[in-house]
Amino acid sequence: MENQLSRNEAWELLTEYTKTPALQKHALAVEAVMSHFARINGEDETAWGVTGLLHDLDYEKYPEEHCSKAAEIMKERGIDDFYIHAVCSHGYGICSEVKPESRMEKVLFTVDGSYQCPVSDASFQKRSGFGSEIRKEEIQGQVLCRRGKQGYHPYRL
Repeated sequence: MENQLSRNEAWELLTEYTKTPALQKHALAVEAVMSHFARINGEDETAWGVTGLLHDLDYEKYPEEHCSKAAEIMKERGIDDFYIHAVCSHGYGICSEVKPESRMEKVLFTVDGSYQCPVSDASFQKRSGFGSEIRKEEIQGQVLCRRGKQGYHPYRL
């Protein structure tokens, strides 16, 4: 990765596009979970956390263009493809055809689809099906699955 974002830069970008407290809390929760999994896998906690923070960057303002609009916003700002690919891949099979490839992308894909965030409001969960798509999750034990339009997607870490 050539241009790593700081956590402060990511937060400023997120809050420029996301004003709803529930969506900000969801982003913070995903950031924390991603940082945790980076730590236990010996990966870059800041990069993984920033990716978790930005994963729904476009959702509030552009729900019909979710993932693709985030890519556009991030490209316009010169943000590294590392983050752009990861953010796009978290919607694989639902609102994006970008497949999660790296370990971080696979964890983000699964965490966002399976993590029942206690701070997310019920209306967001009802609209998105958030938290209802998990079939099996064994992050450290290896198999990650998330249901999308094309069925379950298993990944081995």
